[in-house]
Amino acid sequence: MKNAWFEWGLGVAAAALMGTGLAVVGVTSRPVQAASLEPTVDPRVALAAVTSADQFEAASSETKHLSVERNETLSGLLDRLGAPRDQANGAVIAAGQLVDLRSMRPGDDITAWLETDQQTGGVRLMGLSMRPDAARQVLVQRDLNGSWTTHELKAKL
Repeated sequence: MKNAWFEWGLGVAAAALMGTGLAVVGVTSRPVQAASLEPTVDPRVALAAVTSADQFEAASSETKHLSVERNETLSGLLDRLGAPRDQANGAVIAAGQLVDLRSMRPGDDITAWLETDQQTGGVRLMGLSMRPDAARQVLVQRDLNGSWTTHELKAKL
């Protein structure tokens, strides 16, 4: 039981951090050979350039909490949010791996994380959270390469 509570708390904490923008989800790393850097470049400067917060200033993030309306699908809800169609389709396909989307009912709550590019005004869907039943929460997140992953959090009641 302790394991389930830990997983549930970890998922809620991850969702909260992802929603506030304090955590970047889907960060991957790969080894870099030292020979690939020019000898005149300080590796600390190169690392700072890759991980600089300046890259993230151009986008503002927001969390939206919506309820499913009558005769509305998850795809329709994401359209109502203004999410791009290709990103919405990817999120729906990923969510469908763990949730029977036909069982969505009016009043079901969905939380979505969006980023808006300040320069272009373009909106990106970064993730969503849904609770198909009282004992499960499903998180769908977009990786840096644009693919979607799904996580299921179960609670023992």
